[in-house]
Amino acid sequence: MLSKVMDFAAARHAVLANNLANVNTPGFKRSDLQFKEALAKAIDSKDVTELRNLEPEVVEDNTQSVRADGNNVSAHTEMTAMTQNELLFQVSARFLSSKILRLKSAMK
Repeated sequence: MLSKVMDFAAARHAVLANNLANVNTPGFKRSDLQFKEALAKAIDSKDVTELRNLEPEVVEDNTQSVRADGNNVSAHTEMTAMTQNELLFQVSARFLSSKILRLKSAMK
């Protein structure tokens, strides 16, 4: 599960970086990944295959444009989302590292 979360965080970083790169592109609509709900459903089902096959879905945000040029990207919003995403990745990596260390210790 931790590796799936880390894969999601890496993929989401790319999507958020693309949004930020297009902050001044007229008509550009921001995108994000839908993953949390699907992850929760896969965990609740207790089906390992469903969890293994889980893939994030890129979804375009079609909310009203904030600007007259039709672009709905906010640099502040994207930077906040990137910071939260980075924390998710770091926490997952630490948990995974800790688990690996415990397994190594048990094998000794």
